[in-house]
Amino acid sequence: MCIDPGAEKIYYGRTNHGGHAERIAVRETACVPMPDGLSYEEGAACACGTGTAYDALKRLDLSGRDTFAIYGQGPVGLSAALFGVATGARVIVVEPVAYRRELAKSLGCDAAIDHKQLTIHGSWTMSTIGLGEVARYVAERKLPLKKLITHHFRLEQAA
Repeated sequence: MCIDPGAEKIYYGRTNHGGHAERIAVRETACVPMPDGLSYEEGAACACGTGTAYDALKRLDLSGRDTFAIYGQGPVGLSAALFGVATGARVIVVEPVAYRRELAKSLGCDAAIDHKQLTIHGSWTMSTIGLGEVARYVAERKLPLKKLITHHFRLEQAA
């Protein structure tokens, strides 16, 4: 898993090649060791939306004494649900798509409902230290992150 620390404002796949490249060379300091037991797919998820969700929940400092709601159960929302359940918190998800509500319930959410009022907390990306932390968290707790990966595409299908 590689994320540039941004020392020179290089963003792979955005301001520098790498978004859909078959191979990419990055500085060693931009790489995070992948924990044993974590697949490449799970590592890729940690480096993207799953890591974003982890960082947001970490800032909330959730525990088993808390109840919280997540609006939207796309990849980031499902990751947040997965981490929320892992903290022992009571997790309520709000999602209009039935399939995603069912997937959230299969991950251990306490309730999955459909309504339109929203309160939004934003979270965007993380540091390499945070990436390593989320990867270890997923691996150590054997969280079923693979359940969130519903499709696979070859590189030539990326366009």
